[in-house]
Amino acid sequence: MHLVFSERTLKRLFSSWSLDSLLFTPDTAGHLVVFDEFSGINLKKVPAWRSLKDFIFPPRRFAFENPPIKEKPVILVGVRACEIRGVNNILDRVFAGKSPEDAVYKKFRKNILIVSADCTDPADTCFCIQTGGAPFVSGGADINITVLKDGRYLLHPLTSEGERLLHYSEAPLAGEAEIRIKKDIRDTSVKRVRGNFNFDISTGISEERFREASVSEEFWEEASASCVQCGGCNFTCPTCYCTVSNELSSRNRFIKALQWDACLFRGYFSRAGKKHLLPKLSERFRHRYLCKLHLMYSEFGILGCVGCGRCIKACPGMIDMRKVIGGLYEY
Repeated sequence: MHLVFSERTLKRLFSSWSLDSLLFTPDTAGHLVVFDEFSGINLKKVPAWRSLKDFIFPPRRFAFENPPIKEKPVILVGVRACEIRGVNNILDRVFAGKSPEDAVYKKFRKNILIVSADCTDPADTCFCIQTGGAPFVSGGADINITVLKDGRYLLHPLTSEGERLLHYSEAPLAGEAEIRIKKDIRDTSVKRVRGNFNFDISTGISEERFREASVSEEFWEEASASCVQCGGCNFTCPTCYCTVSNELSSRNRFIKALQWDACLFRGYFSRAGKKHLLPKLSERFRHRYLCKLHLMYSEFGILGCVGCGRCIKACPGMIDMRKVIGGLYEY
């Protein structure tokens, strides 16, 4: 079942959702913000910063306390296929797929409904296809939205929860013409993304390839030369999940806080006695690529990179992951 909405009727639908849920929609810049019926919504622009990970795996949370989740469910509109792949295939398996499970993570996860959006206008930094994905979902969301060329919106429920959200909608059913347009839009997006990167890395990069490139420190020193160790690539990545535990206890209260960590930070590899396992930036930089493109694939059967391009956009040093990977192959 596909339903067709105009911008006016879609906002009316969102307004009805916001009565019973905490609703986030993408603003004109593509960032997920609390829904405002008087503000613009841009479902075409690929988000540049906040991702699904921010909402189910917050940058900082208490380790032993129940999260401050509102009774209302959270609905995220405009989530991209790359983010969903990272959460479903890696974060869920790390925090909810093995014993012991992370109870806090599961509560955040259970409280969220996902409305995905096709990438009808992929960024020139997107390369999801080369990592085994696509610029549209095949599952993992409750509802999917495709923005049609004439400005209308095609909504497709994918779960029973999605059907419930659309149950009382008076939007008309889509016809064969709208379904055909959706297919054409998706095919065009696939072609655009394919042109952004020349290497298929969907089955990972062998350890031998890394070993060959690491024979010369010059390769990794040159690749990391403009890195300022800000952690932006780690923090924007949908699959990075490393955390550090901080002591926030007071005289009358015991508190342990978990917050995101970054493998590019020098302290990440520090050990007791002030020993640093990877003291050089080039070594830590190499480890990040080894983790994303080899170690995670060996562990999960999927790359730690989903090709979203967020790290490229976030990097103040203008490091392009695709160029580093290309150099790795050509070395």
